[in-house]
Amino acid sequence: MTPAFQIEDPKTVSLTTNRSPITFRIASISSITCAALTICFTSSAPSLKFPTFDTVTNKISFIDCKSNNKGLNDVISNDFTIKSELLKKLDTLKESLELGWNGEGDLPIEEKAYLNTQQALIATPPSMLKYWTLYPNTNGTLLLSPKDESVAGISIGNDDFSYAAYVSNDQQTSGKELFSEESFTAALRQLHRILGYA
Repeated sequence: MTPAFQIEDPKTVSLTTNRSPITFRIASISSITCAALTICFTSSAPSLKFPTFDTVTNKISFIDCKSNNKGLNDVISNDFTIKSELLKKLDTLKESLELGWNGEGDLPIEEKAYLNTQQALIATPPSMLKYWTLYPNTNGTLLLSPKDESVAGISIGNDDFSYAAYVSNDQQTSGKELFSEESFTAALRQLHRILGYA
């Protein structure tokens, strides 16, 4: 029997196996993977499979927990590290930058720009975030910039965000949109296509 994995409300997850249903609470929706892995790895059911949701393809697949423990642990650990490091850097920038932090007139991080950036980071899969790092802009907004030498960036402000990427005259894009999780993710995917990120 393939386990049935169901989100009953934003903080309750049910995992039904060939034994009895297991229901457990999670701190946030982003914790589902780690919480489910705890149940999965401690179960003695030989055929237990762990459901994974790919936010890029919007498909659910099942992975055999017993045969893939190490691989799954590595993936989850790397994914957690990528996202948590960016969120930690965001918090540090918000808490530490004061007026004039890089010269006269430089602004601290705006509250709404901070919240928008936090929302964008939480909503974006680690497989996409791994290409980017975070910097403050002098006007109180935040900038996601590629870790490599690519010419690109996403500047997130209080109400909107702007983005650009340039590879050649035939491979470039730019734009400015009102901020939402959906518009941010769509723009990031567009940049990834231009830059050739997997």
